[in-house]
Amino acid sequence: YVPEQERDPRAASILGVHFEGPFVSPRRPGALNPRYFRTFRSLRDVEDLLTWDIPARPFVRMMTLAPEVEGGLALIEELRRRGFRLAIGHSEASFEICEAAAERGVTHVTHFPNALAPLHHRQLGVVGWALLEERVTLDLIADGHHLDRRMVALVKKVMGTDRLALISDAIAAAGLGDGQYEIWGEMIRVVNGRTENAAGALAGSVITLRDAVRHLLQWGVPLPEAMRMATLVPARVLGVAEAFGALEPGKRADVLVLDEQLRPHLVLRDGEIVRLSEEPPSPVGTP
Repeated sequence: YVPEQERDPRAASILGVHFEGPFVSPRRPGALNPRYFRTFRSLRDVEDLLTWDIPARPFVRMMTLAPEVEGGLALIEELRRRGFRLAIGHSEASFEICEAAAERGVTHVTHFPNALAPLHHRQLGVVGWALLEERVTLDLIADGHHLDRRMVALVKKVMGTDRLALISDAIAAAGLGDGQYEIWGEMIRVVNGRTENAAGALAGSVITLRDAVRHLLQWGVPLPEAMRMATLVPARVLGVAEAFGALEPGKRADVLVLDEQLRPHLVLRDGEIVRLSEEPPSPVGTP
């Protein structure tokens, strides 16, 4: 995507790249490879990471970390000093450590509540803290595999939707159908839309963000709320809501027009048409 954006000014904008790790807990790896996990002992631990020779490096804007790892709170201070948006994820942090992380600038929780210690009535941890902390936003993977639809309903009932963002968590197998794929140097199997690695752990998703919105609608979430979770709240998470995320005066006119079945009809980038569907949008009410 990065080379394409550099070649074609009409290509999709990259508003930020998210590093999920490597300062996360080996006790909650999910599908991440613990071989690459780090702790924070010196500035070199951050500087080495940020000097990787990869096209996406200039776009890195956000990082998920576990604040309980060695040096975690000092790491948060250092990354905030460098302007990063910070999230908790792949973590078993206590409620108290989460509070300390928030005081230092953490504002988000990644793929809630996956890869987090479960909620306990005496040890609330990240899950309990995130539900109670009004300064924090959460993102959800609404693919029907990472979360039961009733869990989505519960989180929405507790928090509303103003602090909930949708993510696809899509991997390179998205759109390719069921099968086996070599991704991250390992074999990932997709069966009935569910991903898993050799250990049987969920390994991301194969949905698009439109699929996530569609699932929310099927689960009874009103369209305006589902759309806000896919647009405005993610813009807030990235800290770019002043320019993106809503159709408001003064914001950039990046617009996706969908029909009743959420199929793309028209795409505008900065007010310029970059794609026009050859098919007209389906009539209102068409199943």
